[in-house]
Amino acid sequence: MSTSMATAVNYTYNGRYDDRAFEREYKTAFAGVQKYNEPSLPDLLFVLGKIGTDTRIMDVRWAAYILGTMFIESSHTAKVQKLIADKHGKVKT
Repeated sequence: MSTSMATAVNYTYNGRYDDRAFEREYKTAFAGVQKYNEPSLPDLLFVLGKIGTDTRIMDVRWAAYILGTMFIESSHTAKVQKLIADKHGKVKT
């Protein structure tokens, strides 16, 4: 009779996250999701940077919760549309 013991997982992490790796994996994982909103990516990266410098956020699950909440709460609320004006001030369509 064998007993299996659950392996303890250490979710502790303090430090900066790799923005490029996050962006690559984010696009791969969520590009097909209806709530995916690529224009919000710079904001997610900004928050990821803040998470990485906040020594109080010591568990990657907390970071995931923050980013996941931000993903859900910011989707479909604002789509960034940059308007560009020509040299005469007329907005290009």
